[in-house]
Amino acid sequence: MAAIGKLLPSLAWFKATAAVAGVGLEEPVYKHYEDDEMPEFLAKFPYGRIPAFEGAEGFNLTEGAAIARYEKYLDGYPCQSSMSTESGFSDATILVAEIM
Repeated sequence: MAAIGKLLPSLAWFKATAAVAGVGLEEPVYKHYEDDEMPEFLAKFPYGRIPAFEGAEGFNLTEGAAIARYEKYLDGYPCQSSMSTESGFSDATILVAEIM
């Protein structure tokens, strides 16, 4: 399974969501309060927020729910939906992945 990008820091529920979506993630070594303050990190993520996802194609995201939705989007689920039931399903899937 090819990696879709890097996840900083590596969290179990992101790994679970990625596994459900059938995608791989790189998990580089991450040191909190060090790596997230480096100029290289801040160039990609100006607010210095974690968790942070750096896509293999240069697409960057922060915030856990956004990253999890993107992983589910890669599995064929819509990131946004006009129907609240579909949005609720996506959020419920993310919640299940958090508990795993």
